[in-house]
Amino acid sequence: MLSAPQNSDFDFELRYFTPTEEVSLAIHPTIAALVSLNQEGYLDSHTTTCILKTKSGNRHVDINKYKTSFLVEAVPPKFYPVLDNRSAVANVFGLDENDLLTNLPIQPVDTGLGHLIVPVTSLNALMKAKRNISALEELCFNAGVREAQLFTFDVYNNKCDVHTRNICPREGIEDPGCGVGNAALGAYLFKHREDNKSELFIQAEQGIINSMPCVIHTHVFHEKDGIRVRVGGTGKTMMTGTLKI
Repeated sequence: MLSAPQNSDFDFELRYFTPTEEVSLAIHPTIAALVSLNQEGYLDSHTTTCILKTKSGNRHVDINKYKTSFLVEAVPPKFYPVLDNRSAVANVFGLDENDLLTNLPIQPVDTGLGHLIVPVTSLNALMKAKRNISALEELCFNAGVREAQLFTFDVYNNKCDVHTRNICPREGIEDPGCGVGNAALGAYLFKHREDNKSELFIQAEQGIINSMPCVIHTHVFHEKDGIRVRVGGTGKTMMTGTLKI
């Protein structure tokens, strides 16, 4: 849901609704809204940034000069205690403990919704992960998150850095591209990086498992008050019409 600003603190206001509830932030609907706003002429041709008001607070957006790509500021990341029972976590996803990377932790990270980040050894292991809704719901509840973001450094497209899957404890199709989940993953990879670089750029591929492939771009950097994450990509109009209320 999009509305025009009532004051000068922001450019547009966005609210996000699932079939069952309102959520504070969702990246893909944000990208879709920005694509539509640009096509309808609401983004100034010289604009390279804008501010969106959301339930999660005002979010900064970087806009490329062609108005074709958008990076949305995520909620500043919060890192929660690492989960040590790797075998139990693997079992929730129908995996063996040796399907998980040993040099990275299983850790809950919150960049707006809350995701359990699970590092996996290979594409083969990632693609065989299952969604056991009741067990996953319990795991997420105990970890203080909503869903899980599994990933591997093994990729189909060598221009990408990781392949990831968003696995939620709910019925329905698996999310083929989760922006907030990728923001959490980006923050996690930045925190556990082996060098001291001040920023990290990540291209993640997702959605291949359900024939809806996408590439998600994440920029993570450090400011004096903490880690900042911006995530997004491109979009295109699939249909147009008129909604009468």
